[in-house]
Amino acid sequence: MSALFPPHRVGGLSALALAQALAAEQRRDAAWETRLADYERPASTSEEGQIERAARMVREAIAANAWLTRECVTVEPQGSYFNNTNVRLEADMDLRVVHPSIRVLVDHNVPAANDHAATAYFDTGRTNFNVAMEVRHHVGIALGAKFGSANVDDSGTKAFRVSAVPGSRADIDIVPALALDFITLCQGQTLLSPNYVGAVRGVSIIGTDGRETINFPHHHRRYGVNKRARTAHAFKKIVRQLKSLRDQLVADGKLAAGACASFFIECLAYRVEDDYYLIDEGRRARLKRILNRSWAQVCDPAWCTVAREINDHKMLFGAHQPWTPQTAKNFIALASAELDA
Repeated sequence: MSALFPPHRVGGLSALALAQALAAEQRRDAAWETRLADYERPASTSEEGQIERAARMVREAIAANAWLTRECVTVEPQGSYFNNTNVRLEADMDLRVVHPSIRVLVDHNVPAANDHAATAYFDTGRTNFNVAMEVRHHVGIALGAKFGSANVDDSGTKAFRVSAVPGSRADIDIVPALALDFITLCQGQTLLSPNYVGAVRGVSIIGTDGRETINFPHHHRRYGVNKRARTAHAFKKIVRQLKSLRDQLVADGKLAAGACASFFIECLAYRVEDDYYLIDEGRRARLKRILNRSWAQVCDPAWCTVAREINDHKMLFGAHQPWTPQTAKNFIALASAELDA
């Protein structure tokens, strides 16, 4: 009878157990490779057609309104479709109707002696709130005339929603807004150029409840495009993967609907340094690496106090935001656990 020897052990695991663990990990990688490849795809051609048709119809509605035309409002795209981070089956369009009246906001970093830049404007005699409400009133009239009032939801404090017609047009969110000039201390274009006080263009969205939201959509788009180029097109794919993973967690009842906004997810992904996107590895390994880095960032109180949105002007965390670092931790923990399931 031959002698019996215990199985070879590596790191406390038998060779058999280690082989089984490695095989299970490879199966997870293969399964997630397929899922994440699907998650990262943008809207289909048919979805894009429905989105563009919806946008065209809103522009026609606004152009047909005499008051809005006389006030020289503009209709501008925004949101995930505009920024190329929307996922399949997320066929909707976000538009803003912008009145040219300028809301002036002076940043706290502008020295008092130099805040004269904010005086280079004249008073129109109308308050920002009144202008915003006038725009909202006429946008409601224009949308009702074009789509029928039954298809226009004005129950929100900020946006109108026009319901989709399956196979014809996508859902549309329309947000009335004012132009914004954010007077701030800007960096010179070269290392030798001095800093200067200047205006950064954004938009001010004032709700029916008087609450204001400041956004910088042009900077959001430009910086997202640049990040995509710096990461060999990986950045926006990762954003779509994370949003699709969030949607799956919601569908499975593991995450509350609305608990983690798409824009917040995009900002978290943007703040992960470019190097984490450029390692040549499978989709699951890359996504786990980025989530681990984001976890380390949001667990650092010092990082949270200085982190900014993708537009690089608004702070990512603070009383003005509907989310907190804990919001990010909850999502990252659930997403990471899902990838290891």
